[in-house]
Amino acid sequence: MDNNIPFFSIVIPTKNRHDLLHDSIYSALNQNFDNIEVIVSDNWNDEKTKQTIDSFLPNNKLKYVRPEQELNMLNHWEFASKHATGKWVILLPDRKILYQGALQYLFDKINKHPEINCLSFRITSYNENTNLFYTERPKAKDCIVKTKDLIANFLNTNYFSPDSLDMQYPKTLNGAFKNEFAQLVRSKTGHYFNTPGVTTPDYSSFFYNALLNDESLYIDKRLGIAQGEEKSNGRLFGNGNITKYLSMLNLTEEALYELLVPIRQAFIYNWLIIDYLKIQRILQLPNTPINEINYFKTIYTELNNKLKTNLMNDVQKKEFEDSFYNALAKTNLTKTEVCVLPTKKQNNKITIYNYKNHLRDYVLHNFPTNKILNNLFVKRGKNILYAAHFYN
Repeated sequence: MDNNIPFFSIVIPTKNRHDLLHDSIYSALNQNFDNIEVIVSDNWNDEKTKQTIDSFLPNNKLKYVRPEQELNMLNHWEFASKHATGKWVILLPDRKILYQGALQYLFDKINKHPEINCLSFRITSYNENTNLFYTERPKAKDCIVKTKDLIANFLNTNYFSPDSLDMQYPKTLNGAFKNEFAQLVRSKTGHYFNTPGVTTPDYSSFFYNALLNDESLYIDKRLGIAQGEEKSNGRLFGNGNITKYLSMLNLTEEALYELLVPIRQAFIYNWLIIDYLKIQRILQLPNTPINEINYFKTIYTELNNKLKTNLMNDVQKKEFEDSFYNALAKTNLTKTEVCVLPTKKQNNKITIYNYKNHLRDYVLHNFPTNKILNNLFVKRGKNILYAAHFYN
């Protein structure tokens, strides 16, 4: 390998989150691994963002790029990642950081599996306002996974259940990909992140990774932390705020649903299915029919969560509810078959999934100062960089 080519390109697209951006750049530049470049892409940000970037200069590992005009998120990810010259690319949005030692750990794992083109690793989420970590999925094991099994899991397993392998999916926000593989995808389709008509660059890249590779690597070690959950596009979307997002992508709901999925509403899993079908079509692969019962079961779980939240008004909740039951009425399925929340089996006892999460939230809300109870459910860090082992 050419020694002048960095092993990792850490690509940081940023949009007016200067407070979070500092932590992202810091975590990339202060790794115990030197063979890197860090590319910060300024999507027409405010002056505070430029000041944050300048505070790390001069640094020969840091590169600054800026598009000729403001871009939507998908186009910006594409623009920023095209500037990568490294062998492997990690896209690190401005609200995400790397643990200290993450790159050295990845480097060692990749060298044991030189044949792979993509990988995923464990990430966790952190609330910078309370200094608390969010609950994680149970631990698994490092493994080479068959991508056909991941696609089958995505299509046939409740996305919100403990049986989902979501953390193993080689998505961009919890993984890395070979630069030459992304270039191969672009040579076939013209795009990697900004495929026309898709809405989720994280998952659409997973679909390319899975449909064009036989295997990927899953690393069951926390290597990244996300913060700023309340500022994420995914959070806004999950709360039903889709108009602005679609406008940003120059999409209409009519165009989005042209693939005729049963439910014509902004459920997360619904839009992921649409992206999968579109990319499958772009790659001219045999059409995989939707697993109808899993589709409705999964979206019922999401509907149940939406109806419990205070982040949507009653009118919005009724729109989501009506869209689900109206679509269900046009099938041969019954409410008994699909209106069931996911469960998990422990010691021969069936328990409602997420029970611990609900209990944790109850404790934090009603006993916020009780250290003993809090320590049963959460882990704390005085700030995100400290939590990621940047102690100095």
